[in-house]
Amino acid sequence: MPHAVEIVRIRPKPGSEDRLAEIRPRFISDTKRMHPGVISALMADGGDGTFVDIWVWNSREEAQAALDDGANIPGFVEWGEHVEVVSFEMLDVVDDA
Repeated sequence: MPHAVEIVRIRPKPGSEDRLAEIRPRFISDTKRMHPGVISALMADGGDGTFVDIWVWNSREEAQAALDDGANIPGFVEWGEHVEVVSFEMLDVVDDA
């Protein structure tokens, strides 16, 4: 089963950028604890007021299971209160050299 990459471009809600930095470690640890298929999670500055949140998963199925369970992941719920999702993609990795 190929790894999957979840790419989410977000825009922090006004005044939420500092709170997102505080929430992120718990968001990641809660997700990993409840859905151990996470390989890595990183966030990059989009340069236009957005951020790109990149999650690498063991499989698309594990990523989808976490998305489906989002309402039960405390860090995920709080994160969602502070962001606007601009775009979302789920991609299958074809080469991980």
